Amino acid sequence: MDLNQSVRVIWALTRLVYFPSVAEYRKKADRLIADTEQTGPLRRLQEEIASNIYVDPACGAGTFLNVAYAQLREIETDLIVERRKREGATTGALDVTMDQMLTIDKFFGFELNWWPAKIAETAMFLVDHQANRELAARTGQAPERLPITLTAKITHGNALRLDWSSELPTPPGKTFIFGNPPFLGHYTRNSEQAEDLNTAWGEDVSGRLDYVTGWHAKTKDLLATRPGEFAYVTTNSITQGLPVPALFGPLYREGWKIKFAHRTFAWDSEAPGKAAVHCVIVGFTKAPSARQQLWDYPNVHGEPVPQRVVTGVNAYLIDGPDLMVKATTKPLSPHNPSRSIWLHASRRRAPRVQSQGRQARVWQRPRGSEVPSALRGDV
Repeated sequence: MDLNQSVRVIWALTRLVYFPSVAEYRKKADRLIADTEQTGPLRRLQEEIASNIYVDPACGAGTFLNVAYAQLREIETDLIVERRKREGATTGALDVTMDQMLTIDKFFGFELNWWPAKIAETAMFLVDHQANRELAARTGQAPERLPITLTAKITHGNALRLDWSSELPTPPGKTFIFGNPPFLGHYTRNSEQAEDLNTAWGEDVSGRLDYVTGWHAKTKDLLATRPGEFAYVTTNSITQGLPVPALFGPLYREGWKIKFAHRTFAWDSEAPGKAAVHCVIVGFTKAPSARQQLWDYPNVHGEPVPQRVVTGVNAYLIDGPDLMVKATTKPLSPHNPSRSIWLHASRRRAPRVQSQGRQARVWQRPRGSEVPSALRGDV
């Protein structure tokens, strides 16, 4: 992957994971600027944006936070410029600092490693400086930032062991959570990571859940007592097979629904061998009237194509009813006898499906080759 492709992938993923909320604010701002001559609605939208907090609980060096802040400041600058134009120089604040409301202290991150956490904190100052220069270019003034009293809060620690409600203040508005937590399957995580997952999910834990879903569990618990929405880039395994009911079951139970989703796409690695991870992006809301959106990737290395949603986006990222396939040991039809798979002594033989009646006869008069190998002591 060359540098240009790397930049494009980072930019695209950052925009995609935060796209719905930023896009909604962008549309509202454009509509108000075009359709009304009043300044009140412009100010109220600016206040709404500034009343939220924005959280990446697996922030790394802060890329998602940086882009989210830059895009929201761009929207706010458009609102400030339009307000000043309508109010006139005599009624606008003499100090633009009084007009500018969205600040970096509304942005929070969790990061396991110390060095990326420091980079993320520093990078937010740089993005803030760039946004201030843009505001100065359009209004003739820049907000006063010295001495530095405001900073993004990047917490160095294990996100799955932190008390999120203590680390994240309850804002007047909403809590938006987004990011790209680490992926680790059942056979690749260590005992400490397995315990992280057990702690995060509690009674709902399942061995089939990927490590990344620990962030879903922590988010679900935090947003149980405050308004907000969340979205994560994850491995596509969360939308396939047994992990589906294990993850989406608890989320649906607590009132969450899919707000938007991107089906499988490839995220190429820059590591030797150029391994590719197949990812999905799924965003959640509790708003019953939210219009669900779905994107598909005909080429997993290509661009997303919006899909028409008729019924709704379900846990398999299909336009259809919210049904989940769960494991069962009982036949679906009452007319079919139970079947089970017996392992025979020979490794060369395929497992044989037998009826319960046949099992009973074998238990009564077993032949050596028909006794389950685990009971005979064979490996």
